[in-house]
Amino acid sequence: MKIVWSEYALSRLKIIYDYYVNYVGVVKAEEVSNLIVLRVDDLLSFPYLGQIEYCSKSREQNMRYILIYQYKIVYEIVQEDIIILDVFHTKQSPHKMCLNEEPSEYVIKRNI
Repeated sequence: MKIVWSEYALSRLKIIYDYYVNYVGVVKAEEVSNLIVLRVDDLLSFPYLGQIEYCSKSREQNMRYILIYQYKIVYEIVQEDIIILDVFHTKQSPHKMCLNEEPSEYVIKRNI
């Protein structure tokens, strides 16, 4: 099994990093982004660790999420891949989550 980040999820992680750099500092930005990546890596040992994402019940995918600080990491398990779909701040409207898009709109970036 391996972790695969969608380009969308990577762009969201970059936005989080940039926010912390601009408003808090580089040290905190690295701490938050590194913790998110480390917790995502935990999914390799425990892929079903996350709860089922209630917004995904209407979709065929069985999406799950884990919480890190105030961020919801949305992922799905596809064959031997754990695909990270979104890094979502929980204070945002749920309508902004990636779950409203079609899966074909995700571009997968491998080997990260």
